[in-house]
Amino acid sequence: MVHNMEENWREFWKGVLAQLPVQLGVIPFGLVFGVLGIASGLTATQTILMSSIIFGGA
Repeated sequence: MVHNMEENWREFWKGVLAQLPVQLGVIPFGLVFGVLGIASGLTATQTILMSSIIFGGA
């Protein structure tokens, strides 16, 4: 099955729109985790890596 580039982009944006409701619930948790990580003395890199490891395994 051959897809042209326009169809690929159309499918991509359909996927982006489909997952938006989930992201509206996830983004606040990420913001809170980032603020707490920085406030506790972690660097931005450490906070991002720790978040990726913890939530990646969940």
